[in-house]
Amino acid sequence: MQNGQYGFTLVEIVVASACAVLLISILVAIAQAAVNWSQRTSQTVAAEADLDRLTDRWYAGAATAWAIFTPPNDVFGTSNADGHEFDLVTENSQREPSFQAYRYDAAGKRLLEYTYGSLGSSPIATGDESDNISAFNAATYAATEIQDQHSPLYDPLFSGATIANAAVPLNLGSSAIGGNQITRIHIATNRLDRVILLASATAPSNFTVILKYTPPP
Repeated sequence: MQNGQYGFTLVEIVVASACAVLLISILVAIAQAAVNWSQRTSQTVAAEADLDRLTDRWYAGAATAWAIFTPPNDVFGTSNADGHEFDLVTENSQREPSFQAYRYDAAGKRLLEYTYGSLGSSPIATGDESDNISAFNAATYAATEIQDQHSPLYDPLFSGATIANAAVPLNLGSSAIGGNQITRIHIATNRLDRVILLASATAPSNFTVILKYTPPP
């Protein structure tokens, strides 16, 4: 060495290069993790928004429904024993019964909406579709099952309440029953899992109220 200058040895250069490569690898890994986290967060937010939109539709439908039920067969006549569909019945602008069905397509991982005029009639797709649904199941229970510890519907909040079943036939088909039945829906995406309870807000009963006027009208 001359004039007090110091030169790097080959070993020092190799070590410095290795440290630089390691540092770059760590920075790249951190950047990739940040990108993946951002993507997962965005996907979770989008999935939550989709489920919120869907449940808002269900609650709005329940607010005017005569009945919410899980039919023995879906709108295409396939057995609904696994609960891949639930239906609700309201009335249209002509005050006629109008049915809506929410049917889960497990193969396509999507939930589709249909309308139909009466049980057994041909369904019409509304075009409303929810994708990326990884699991779906619906089942309808008597109101008293909310007090049954062995029921999926059980809620200890109602353990001491007085509850009576009020299932009321609507003469629209054997499965379309009014009253205070509760439909439990389990729906999940790859990132979210929800259980939703629906009951018809109109809850038709079989009570008749007779008013007497004095003097008579």
